[in-house]
Amino acid sequence: MRSSGLGLEELDPFVSSSLRGRFPHLKVAVDGDLMRDNLQRLLFDGTELVAEACARPRARVADGICRLQYPLRIRTASGESHEALVFGTMFADAGKAAKFERVHLAPLAAAQEASEGPAPKPSGVLGSLGMATGVFPVCDQLPTLVQVTDPQRMIEMFQSIPDFRNEVEVVGIDLVRVTRTPRCVLRYRLAAVDGSAVVYGKVASMPARDDVLAGLDALARRARREPHATVFVPRVLGHSRELDLMLFAVVSGTRPDLRVEAALGPVIDAAASAAASMHASGIRSGQARTFDDELAGARNQMDLIRLDAPALVAWLTMVVDAVAAVARRTPRQPLTFAHGDFTPSQLLLAESRVGVLDFDDLCQAEPALDLGRFLAYVQVGLAKSAMAAHDSLASRLLATYHAVGGPPTEEARVELYGVVSLILMALHSWQRLKSERLQVVCAVLEHQLARLI
Repeated sequence: MRSSGLGLEELDPFVSSSLRGRFPHLKVAVDGDLMRDNLQRLLFDGTELVAEACARPRARVADGICRLQYPLRIRTASGESHEALVFGTMFADAGKAAKFERVHLAPLAAAQEASEGPAPKPSGVLGSLGMATGVFPVCDQLPTLVQVTDPQRMIEMFQSIPDFRNEVEVVGIDLVRVTRTPRCVLRYRLAAVDGSAVVYGKVASMPARDDVLAGLDALARRARREPHATVFVPRVLGHSRELDLMLFAVVSGTRPDLRVEAALGPVIDAAASAAASMHASGIRSGQARTFDDELAGARNQMDLIRLDAPALVAWLTMVVDAVAAVARRTPRQPLTFAHGDFTPSQLLLAESRVGVLDFDDLCQAEPALDLGRFLAYVQVGLAKSAMAAHDSLASRLLATYHAVGGPPTEEARVELYGVVSLILMALHSWQRLKSERLQVVCAVLEHQLARLI
């Protein structure tokens, strides 16, 4: 069951003959320098704009499509620089790219408000790569981005929110990030007669939106009842089903930096306090999510790469089977309100306070789901930074968690959920063409398995 049986070539998606057969130009598509030239010719030539640099894109392969995000640095004729994001959709069947651009991207581009200054061509096709492209906010997976990045359209929405009863002006809209899911976070900078403000917007198609809104509302009401509360969540200011948009007030704090070893203990304690507060809240929002659901999710993800990475999938299948056997001998816990995607990046630290972000995956689950997922991401972060593994992390986390009122939770159950999170991280790393991260995750997974089984 050891991952050491897998050679580096079996952990490198670009070595897969199956993947290369479907996407023969994939290495070109992930080369920032080559794509800068391609995107310059396609989208920027004749516009007075120059694509100065292109970072390595974020990628995800699934269902015969490779989705890519190209971060560009653009220089204007006056010498100013700004950032731009180009979405690329590469097809295994190259002939589909032109139709995709015509049907899905061109209508969104046509719906954009005309730019006052030089602007790139909003969409196009790189026929030689079988790739359709759209310049943010033209994105087929998030079609309402065109509307929620229109200042005039957003003024109407802000003026309908009680917090902004006075006349308000949108003076800036900044792209914070677009995930591969995809979900998009925007920063709105507002000016009103009573001062300026910053509001964050999340654009995402969420079937469980009502659960998310109800859960955040219940958490906020609970915090208001506790005069000495130290755990805070984003306050929902407004939402629009039509626009797939939720608006949030700012949560203060900074994200933890696990590259600094001295920060590890305080981060573990902050996470324990935040998890205990959520798990002991009694909130009933969210659907049930069991350990069996997690294993089923891992098996489904393996099916997506089975043909391209047979050796990796064979090993991970043995791991899942072994974990399932151990889980049957470990008592299940009662389900509680859970975050569902509890990782270090969801925390904001501010002195004795901790903010928790991104409740899109909230659910009813065993407390070990959140705790195990958090530990898995910490362990991978430490390994990536070449820091020593800390086998006592689970004990430290649980000691603080129980001391501040977290429900009774067995360490073995936490470690089981952590291993499943590592399995999912390995699968996602392969899909995202991140061979180096995959090697790190597999090494951590092997280490945790040796302790568990």
